[in-house]
Amino acid sequence: MKRKYTDLSLLMLIVVAGAAILILLARQRSPFGRKNTSFSIDEKTEISRIVFFEGGRKLVLEKNGKNWSVGGETEARPLAVNMLLLILRDMQVKSPVGADVFKEMISVKPEPVKVFVYSGWRLKRSFFVYHTSSNVYGNIMKMRVASRPFVMHVPGMEEDIGSYFTADPFFWRPFMVFNVMPSELSFVEVRNLRDTASSFKIYHVPGEMNFESALKADAKRPDTSKIKRYLSYFSYVPFEKPVSDLTREEINDIVTSEPLYIITAGKTDGTVSTVKIWEKYVKNSDGIRVADTDRVWGRIEGTDRLVILRYFDIDPILRNAGYFLKD
Repeated sequence: MKRKYTDLSLLMLIVVAGAAILILLARQRSPFGRKNTSFSIDEKTEISRIVFFEGGRKLVLEKNGKNWSVGGETEARPLAVNMLLLILRDMQVKSPVGADVFKEMISVKPEPVKVFVYSGWRLKRSFFVYHTSSNVYGNIMKMRVASRPFVMHVPGMEEDIGSYFTADPFFWRPFMVFNVMPSELSFVEVRNLRDTASSFKIYHVPGEMNFESALKADAKRPDTSKIKRYLSYFSYVPFEKPVSDLTREEINDIVTSEPLYIITAGKTDGTVSTVKIWEKYVKNSDGIRVADTDRVWGRIEGTDRLVILRYFDIDPILRNAGYFLKD
C-alpha cells in the first residue's frame, strides 16, 4: 500500500513538472520565442522618452508635460509622435525572415536604426530597425544583432511603419513651409518663372502696404482687402512630407531645373523664408508621363531637402498679380 502511494505521488510529481515545463516553453516561444519578439510596449506603460541612433546621428524625442520635443528644443509634430506611440504599443510580427533572405535584403542598405524606449529613466525596450522596400511595412526588426529577424506590422494598418523609426530631425519637426502671422510680415514676393509679368511683391511702408508688379498701372489700383486676406494665408502653409524615395541623381535633376515659382516671405525681425516649387510628374494609366495635378515638388531654402507639396495647401498663395488689381 505504501509503495502504491509512493508511485502515485511520483506520477503526480512528473505530471506537474511536465505541465510546468510545457507552460514555460509555450510562454517563451510566443510562437518564435518571447526574447526574439518582445518589440511592443504594454499599453499601461507610460512612454516618456525615445532615442534613435542612426549612422552617426542621435535623436531624442522627449515628453514634456503633454507635449513632445525634438532634442529638448523644437516641438515635435503631434501626428508623427502619436503614430509612433501607436506603433510601439500595437506592432506585431507579420512574418519571420530567413537568414539568407535577410542578408540579401540588407546587403546594400545603411546601418540599422537602434531604438531605445524609456519609461521615466527605466529602459523598457531596445531593438534594431532595418529600413527596406521589400515589403509595404518598410521594415525588418531584430531584438539583438544575433536575434532572428521579423517583418513587423500594425494589424489593420497597411503602410510603411518603418519610416517612423528615424533619427532625421527634419521628419519630426512640424511640416511647415510658412508659419508667419500677418503682423509679423515685412514683405512677400512671388516670382512666377513661366509668366514673369504676373510676379509681384507686397511690402510694408510706414502707414501702408505697397504693391509692386509689372501689371500695375495708375488706372489699376490694388485691392487692399484682397492683400490683407492673402497675407493671412502665410500663417499656415504646410508641406505633405519629405521626399524619401528618390535617388540623389533624381533630386539633383529636379533642383537644378527651372522652378515654377519662387516664393519669399520676410519677417519684421529680419528673418527670411523662401520656397522653390517645381512641377511634379506621374505616369497615367497608359504609362505616359504627365503633370501631377495634385502635388508639386518643393524645397525650403536652408534645409537642402526636397519635399512634396499639395496644391490644396499652397494654392491660396499661388496668386498672380492680376488677382489683386481693381479694374
